[in-house]
Amino acid sequence: MNKLREWLKKIAGAEAPRMGFGAPASKAKGPSMGLLVALSSIDKKMAGLAVEAGAEALVVRAGLASETEALRALIQDFRQCLWGVQLDGGQAPEGNLGFDFTILSTSSTLSALKGEEQGRLLAVDPSWDDVQLRVLEQLPVDGAVFSLRLKEETRPAVEHLITVRRLSLLLRKPLFLELGRSLPAEDLEQLRDGGLSGLLVPAGAAGWPDVIKELRQNIEALPPRGKPRRELDAILPSIPGGRPPKPNEEEEDE
Repeated sequence: MNKLREWLKKIAGAEAPRMGFGAPASKAKGPSMGLLVALSSIDKKMAGLAVEAGAEALVVRAGLASETEALRALIQDFRQCLWGVQLDGGQAPEGNLGFDFTILSTSSTLSALKGEEQGRLLAVDPSWDDVQLRVLEQLPVDGAVFSLRLKEETRPAVEHLITVRRLSLLLRKPLFLELGRSLPAEDLEQLRDGGLSGLLVPAGAAGWPDVIKELRQNIEALPPRGKPRRELDAILPSIPGGRPPKPNEEEEDE
């Protein structure tokens, strides 16, 4: 089972209703944005701090996966979370270490696209042109990861919201923003409604547990997602003064 895909459905509020008779069970309100944390080392204390602060998924770089036994034990200790491995290039780690998903780069080998059980996110560059981004919709990946390259202490601006909206419309897949600091709830709400599904936050910098904790609190404070607006491929112009002519309607002689 693709656990990443199921988790993304919960974030989007797209869980299918239960079948059967009787009163429907009450459905607990879940967060409308996901929170992933990238660990900088195979360290149980770091993983514990991330989970305690509010991480729902933990990610390690492929280079750290060489510590096979320590990593396998760490994943089992925090099996309540999703686990992912981030590839900078090349192949995924060999052996069944217990990863639920992979973060691919465009230099990852084609073998990383095999199989249906493991989820996949693809690292993309917002500067790619529309053709490149539209092609990615056809790849067997569940979502995309990108960065807005925000300067320190700079809040997102309208240009950043436009970038998120553009990626959402072209990729039509869940989007995760790499973010090294906290953002106010009102900014998160705007980005979420623009198409953002979650955040990928690195661990290891000074005060990182507080950043994750504050982001979790701001995510929990977000209002529910509104109904998506209908997208119209084309809008026909109105014809003033009456109905449009029928194709077979003959013109009257003067």
